[in-house]
Amino acid sequence: IIYLGTQAMKTIFGEECPKSLAAAKSLGTVYLEETPVLGSYSPSAYNMQQYDLVTEYVNLFTKAIKIVKGELQDVPFNYEVVESADTGRLPVSLDGPIFLDVEVEEVESDPNRCTYRHPGARLLCTGVSWRETTGEYVNIVLVPRASTAEYLTRLCSGNGVYAHNTKYDLGVLKHHCSFDAYSVAGDTGDTYLDFYSLNIGGRGLGLGALASKHLDAPDWKSEVWKHMDAAKKTRSPGWSSFGDIPKDLRYRYNARDGFWTCRLYHEVLKHHPLF
Repeated sequence: IIYLGTQAMKTIFGEECPKSLAAAKSLGTVYLEETPVLGSYSPSAYNMQQYDLVTEYVNLFTKAIKIVKGELQDVPFNYEVVESADTGRLPVSLDGPIFLDVEVEEVESDPNRCTYRHPGARLLCTGVSWRETTGEYVNIVLVPRASTAEYLTRLCSGNGVYAHNTKYDLGVLKHHCSFDAYSVAGDTGDTYLDFYSLNIGGRGLGLGALASKHLDAPDWKSEVWKHMDAAKKTRSPGWSSFGDIPKDLRYRYNARDGFWTCRLYHEVLKHHPLF
């Protein structure tokens, strides 16, 4: 499905036309099984010149053709779950920075919502990714333990450390497991800010949008949102948390975040003439 607006959705769903893109994605999964929802475009955003609508349509329909022909496949990736610093893998021959991503359970009673500093918030897992000089992408999910900071220190000392919205991820790690990346890393960077400053974000700077646009990444996020939407029905209206997601799904999601951040750095940013 390429969501072109309410009229297009009425054509597909008739009187059951959803009220929002989130609802459209949910209905798309229910009624059309695994039909991909590739994108959403509204006339108001076009009028505000937030993106070139013609170019976006060409890109989307080109991608749709690849899906129909079976030319667009999920990129294979592996990850391992690590619960002890003693078993955590270290780079053999590191190519570039270490990439970090965190998942946090927020607290429903938090008046500021999504505040990782709230006493009831907790770190659920930390994704770590890097690329070896052989071209292999390594993806690890750290389960929070007393040894987490020890492992991250050994892994990151003297190396570059990146994330997508670095200030948040490194702030979480310092607050929840006393790992201060700024004091041990060789340097730090942020793929979000890199794409913003180079003006190559396209229709968004979110990780999923960037990976889809530049690397034809599949949608790895909608399954997580379905679980969170289901959790909202048993909680206060509009509230859900990553803690509501099944552990295995949460780990896979966390690993993919780091994996695609790492790939965006190596396969897109590094090749930009101004990077």
